[in-house]
Amino acid sequence: MSGFRVAIDIGGTFTDVVLIDTESGERWTGKVLSTPHDPSEGFFRALDIALELAGAEIGACRSVLHATTVATNAVLTRTGGPAALLATDGFRDVLEIARQIRHDLYDLRTTKPLPLVAREWAFGVRERLRYDGSVLLPLDEDSVREAAAQIRDSGIRSVAVCLLHSYVNPTHEQRVAEILRDEIPGVSISLSSVIAPETREYPRASTTVANAYVGPVVGSYIASIEAGLRDRGASSGLWLMKSNGGLATAANALERPVEIIESGPAAGLAAASHYAALIGSRDVVTLDMGGTTAKVGMIDDGESLQTTAWEIGSSAGSGSAVAHGSGLPILGSVMDLVEIGAGGGSIAWIDPGGILRVGPRSAGADPGPACYGRGGTEPTVTDANVFLGRIGATSMAGGRLPLDGAAAAAAIGRLAARLGVSSLDAAVAILDVADSAMIQATRLMTIRRGLDPHGYDLIAFGGAGPLHACRQATALGFRSVIIPPDAGVLSAFGLLASAPRVDHRVAFRRRIDVVDPAEVSATLDRIEAEAIARLPPEARGGDLRRDRAADIRYVGQSWDLRVAIPGGAFDAAAAERLRADFDAAHERTHGYAAPTALVEMVHLASSVAAPRPGIADRAVADRAVADRAVAAPVGAAAGGDEPARTARPSGSRPAFVDQGVVLAEVPVYRFNDLREGDTLAGPALIDGDDSTTYVAGPFDCRVGPHRVLHLVAR
Repeated sequence: MSGFRVAIDIGGTFTDVVLIDTESGERWTGKVLSTPHDPSEGFFRALDIALELAGAEIGACRSVLHATTVATNAVLTRTGGPAALLATDGFRDVLEIARQIRHDLYDLRTTKPLPLVAREWAFGVRERLRYDGSVLLPLDEDSVREAAAQIRDSGIRSVAVCLLHSYVNPTHEQRVAEILRDEIPGVSISLSSVIAPETREYPRASTTVANAYVGPVVGSYIASIEAGLRDRGASSGLWLMKSNGGLATAANALERPVEIIESGPAAGLAAASHYAALIGSRDVVTLDMGGTTAKVGMIDDGESLQTTAWEIGSSAGSGSAVAHGSGLPILGSVMDLVEIGAGGGSIAWIDPGGILRVGPRSAGADPGPACYGRGGTEPTVTDANVFLGRIGATSMAGGRLPLDGAAAAAAIGRLAARLGVSSLDAAVAILDVADSAMIQATRLMTIRRGLDPHGYDLIAFGGAGPLHACRQATALGFRSVIIPPDAGVLSAFGLLASAPRVDHRVAFRRRIDVVDPAEVSATLDRIEAEAIARLPPEARGGDLRRDRAADIRYVGQSWDLRVAIPGGAFDAAAAERLRADFDAAHERTHGYAAPTALVEMVHLASSVAAPRPGIADRAVADRAVADRAVAAPVGAAAGGDEPARTARPSGSRPAFVDQGVVLAEVPVYRFNDLREGDTLAGPALIDGDDSTTYVAGPFDCRVGPHRVLHLVAR
């Protein structure tokens, strides 16, 4: 079936769009500045320009795919909700008490993250279940109605319910929901037994409350997008990217909005996985440097790393390398990333001790970096790259987004005066600080886990990633740097390379040595069926990918490890293999194993995903759109294997090349002029429509199949 698919990713600085002809593979890509006051405005600006460029109507689009930061921003800026919490009587302060973890042991003023629900809107209801789900104290329905009356009178219409041990027996939570619907017309209810049917009371409550808190904002946003699509004549539905790298319909996302909190970063990793498979690389570290943040992820043996317990708003990222306790815990599958405030728009500033810092505060899209000419006055990483010639001083996005080089120089100059150094020194120092932060983030993802970067390729993307990739590779020793085409809009492209996916996990605490294999098999079959039922109907047929796993620990441990369970019936032999696999995973992760210790399962999990869509090779090279004009089409892309030949630069410009604090005349190549088999030597700059690649002096670059840039140190 021919037609178009369109993908739109909204970031803190830019909104990216990719429109693809599903039959020919022809693509149109572009960037527009995001609109923080109303993200849907940027969404439709990008959509309308892409459709105009392609000469297409929205009715011809088979699907509209979207990655959004709406849920993330609602939590970080505390603009969601309002929401209320119903907990077991005596446990209404679960959010206030949180955990004993201190994310900074030596900071006497360390504070816990503020709860999303104020204490006055947390209510206790009289009931109690034992750990095995049996009833210790029946539910007092009058206490539920008393709380409901206060919630109704306050105007709150989103409620989280988190009762003790409901993950074993959900009947009390289900009855609470029935009463709330009777007492509060139109109420939205998040049950912990549905959202996070897992052990650990505080993370379960935090996840359920987050779902209730972001629900109204996400609901309003999705409604506005769907209304705008209908007004434009769209015949297809809206799909959203989830934190686990899978797609969900708008209806599914409204049921579990907490699952789209890490929407955008997940799309970027999905795109990196697509290109890693194309070039035959199974071990990859990804660097996604956009306008606001930089994210480091990993593809190990062909699989994107994921985690099931993470934090939002943490001080060191969003994945397993966070400073635990600095953010709000969220249960559920998410791409394992280290995320830091070091993007192109990150602001350079001087701390009270006189030390230069970069980020986490960002200039965003409004006013943006000083070079955007929109009123920004503070120096950013982008301003430093413009001042140092790495970004063309007159334009961005292939010449269609004018830049104000003088404004960038003025912003850098003011910072230099405060530091008592030259403007050149100040600009170089900004890049050094930003690069150091990203190198440290990459160390957390690799070396700190006992992984040697020499065995990995680095795939760099985002508007700024290709500018900073060689520095990462030099510092950490990656075997090569890979820059995909469309690098500046790769997260949007990742939506097109993704498929519907559902992850489901339930509590299942049993010792492996005495567990009934039939019970394990039956439970896995049940949760897999429940996961399939949550897939959209059109995605349930065909060859689904089905992955099963268990979270396992030594008896007496607090935390567990995820271990895959092979398909087929679970029998005594499978239990023995699972035990052996856990011991191996524990030794690999923690450096030791205890083969004679008792081992217990904590959770059983199932993941089901539809096949990823095939993406045709391009019949015509990309066309691009930008914020202020519509671009003309470019020439056809070369195909097939071609002998290596030296590419010819289109010009040159003075730029900083890491060889002393001086500017040198550097050859400049246009990405759209390069063809498969072209080679060039660094130092060099490759200007694309959505990003610029800096090829450092010690690197050679070759254009490979699919117009992927391969950078290898000499």
